[in-house]
Parts: sequence; C-alpha cells; structure tokens
Amino acid sequence: MLQLTVTHFGFSPVKGARHTAHTRAERGPGGIVFNRRWGLVLPQTGKVARSVAYPKLVQVENSLSECDRGTLLEVRIPGKGSFTLEPLSKGEVQTFDFWGQPKRLSLYDHPVNRALSDFLHEQVVLAYALDPLIFGAPLSLVGSATLEELGRRVEPPSNHETGVVSVDAARLRCNLVVQTDEPFIEDTWTGQQVQLHVLAHREGKPVPGDLDGVKLTLGEPIGRCAVIDTNPVTGVRDMKLLKNLAGYRPRNQRGEPVAGVYANFNVT
Repeated sequence: MLQLTVTHFGFSPVKGARHTAHTRAERGPGGIVFNRRWGLVLPQTGKVARSVAYPKLVQVENSLSECDRGTLLEVRIPGKGSFTLEPLSKGEVQTFDFWGQPKRLSLYDHPVNRALSDFLHEQVVLAYALDPLIFGAPLSLVGSATLEELGRRVEPPSNHETGVVSVDAARLRCNLVVQTDEPFIEDTWTGQQVQLHVLAHREGKPVPGDLDGVKLTLGEPIGRCAVIDTNPVTGVRDMKLLKNLAGYRPRNQRGEPVAGVYANFNVT
C-alpha cells in the first residue's frame, strides 16, 4: 500500500470562509467532523451562498474551540467583531439549493447575521448544515510537487516580485497536502488505497497526529473553477491560475481543468 507523508491538513468550518490549518482531525461518517458544516444561505433565492460569488468571505476567520458545552464555532468578521456559536442541531430547518442538491440547514437567529450581511452587502443568514456542504467526496488531496508546479507555471501578479509564485493548499481549498516529487502524480492514484504518515515533528507545520496510519481510497481528479484565482486571505483576484491551468491540464466531463484528487476515509 502506498505510504503518503502529510505536510498540511486544513479546512474551513464555514463554507467559503478562511481555510486554515488544524491540529486535530476528528473523523465521522461524513468525513472530517465540522468540515464545512456551517454556511451562509440567501433567503431571497433559497440557495446556499457560493464561494465564487462571495470571494470576500475568505477574509472571515473561522475556527473551532472546545468547552464543557462541547465544540464552539468562533467567527471573526473584519470591522464587525467576533462571535461564538454552538452547533445548531435543533432549530428551524429549511431546505436550500447547493449546486443543484437539496441541503437541509438549521438557521441561526443571532447578531452574527447582521454583521455578515453588512460585511458582504447582502442579506445572508448563518446556518448549520445537517450534512456537510461539500461537492464530491468528503476529502481533497494534492501533492506538494503539484503546488510547486502550479506556482512555477502561472504568471506572477503585477505587484509580485520576480520569481516563483507560491500556490498553497488554501488557494485550492485542499484538506491534505502530501509530499511528492513528481507534479500531478496523484492523477495516477485514482482508485488506490493509501496510508497516511505523519512525521513526529514538523517545525512550523502542525499536522494532526491522529492522521498517522489512516487509510484512504482516492477518487477522481478535482475540477477547478475561478475560486482558485482569488487570494485565499484577501479574496482579491490576483492571478489567472484557472486560465493557465486550462492551457495544459486534462479536463473533466464538465470541461473543468483538474488538479488534485478527491478522497474518502476507509470504513473499518
């Protein structure tokens, strides 16, 4: 079985908000617990807000904390303050459209809604999804050599110093980065079972020890959209990564250029 060394693990509790590294990888039947379990809904349209339509949302920091009541969501909105919320497993549940899929979400009646709406200049409501707001498989994985190749090929932003551009997991919203030597080698792993390996000490790069020894089954390559053109911290479109990718990468059935692969935890 192929052994893969993990160099990054991260996710966003709130769909579309800041992607950050995590030091814990609590697993559940649907993948990583609390990965994209919150989202913003648009009451006027009956849809879950899409990241590509609200790139500014990546400025919103979101993290998890633990207390005697369980897991809490911390949301920090620039210029609007910080908010702490519990998972809303009980409350008003409504069905919203998520990329053509019906999703049931429990809506918050909380001051965070006013803050988010003011920040985005659009009426939105924070909601807790009964099932994760994910498209495709529960996990996404990319090789370190692939990220390096993406940065090498893309044209640097106009305000960037000469040299190779850094493309990281946050820009691609990938949960796992694994150490590789050949760009896009993960394309050839589709359908394979792999085992994750976590080094005991990674200076400056916290990786959850509970991922060590975990087995995955890798799926199809991930089709990419214009989200990858936006800076994962500012939400500003700062490079033409999608156009560059489309110039040399294979495409899926939807015509999207692919980078990285989907993955599932093996059921034991």
